[in-house]
Amino acid sequence: MPLIRDIVEGKPPVGLAASAAAGVLSAMSLAYRAAIKIRTEAYDHSWKNSKRLPCPIICVGNLTVGGTGKTPVTAALVQLLIHHGHRPVIISRGYGATARKSTELAIISRGDGPIVRPEVAGDEPYLLARMLPKTPVVVCADRYAAGMKGIEEFQPDCIVMDDGFQHRQLHRDFDFVLIDASRDPQSMHLFPRGPLREDFPALGRASMIGLTRADQSQFLPQWHAIAEENASGKPLVEIAFEPVLPEIEEPVLGFCAIGNPQAFFESLEKRIKIAATRAFPDHHVYTADDLRELSVQAQLTGARTLVTTEKDEAKLGRLPHPSIPITTVGIQTKWDDAAIARHITSVFAAAPAR
Repeated sequence: MPLIRDIVEGKPPVGLAASAAAGVLSAMSLAYRAAIKIRTEAYDHSWKNSKRLPCPIICVGNLTVGGTGKTPVTAALVQLLIHHGHRPVIISRGYGATARKSTELAIISRGDGPIVRPEVAGDEPYLLARMLPKTPVVVCADRYAAGMKGIEEFQPDCIVMDDGFQHRQLHRDFDFVLIDASRDPQSMHLFPRGPLREDFPALGRASMIGLTRADQSQFLPQWHAIAEENASGKPLVEIAFEPVLPEIEEPVLGFCAIGNPQAFFESLEKRIKIAATRAFPDHHVYTADDLRELSVQAQLTGARTLVTTEKDEAKLGRLPHPSIPITTVGIQTKWDDAAIARHITSVFAAAPAR
């Protein structure tokens, strides 16, 4: 529901219905916070134990539900590891898969690109398999099972776990936690009232913090202060995403189904003329009707090209494309390679023998 989505995204509730919904969600957040506290203390006090894999594990995660740019960061991190001579395998839950049970283990790539459809792989694993055709990708809700399968099949020297900061059932040697710095920290509440999976003190478990979309942020001082308060002494890096644009006939209609569509549209507006935009819910499954509606909207607004993300283009699959051309915008991760490599690769020296 748009009303609920606006509240969760941090927009102030306007009107009686919105205020009532915000009150209900806030009450639900109290119960969620209590459950999270019990779970956290169970792991912190070793009442519950995490399983270990026989090789170093680097996790790329976040504090929020989607929208931090985790997929391009994961891809850039894997490329950096390969550049330094490592042999990573990616494991993921495979969220967004509609043709596979989450408990079912699946190999998405054996190191030669995706070998299953997006609806089997899940959105992010499929895209990672396309972006990193030489890196194996394995998915399963049980990340330990996915990791063991990856080790047995491909003999990596490390595992990169996509979106697993809250998956404490599996021990990791390095937690790289991302925060979308373009969002106002004052507007972020705990789920389901807001997008936070955990409160800010959870940053104390991080090995390194990445502030994504730093170039689009008005709130960098606040986020630096939050990181210092909750994870003092932990390395912090600023990250930007630069669109990789092919030649495009302008103006364009931008569309996407990602966690933070506004950030995508703002990055386009800085570089090309936009006639209109259309945001679908995150992990939306596109239909032929969606493309027909986009084509009509483009005609009404004078757009000459439809522009979308790599993640969305992968999900269009074999749908009949409209007469108006569809162009994909790639993403280049901009960060301090030397600093990232220094912190990430230190895990191999620090990891205990297994």
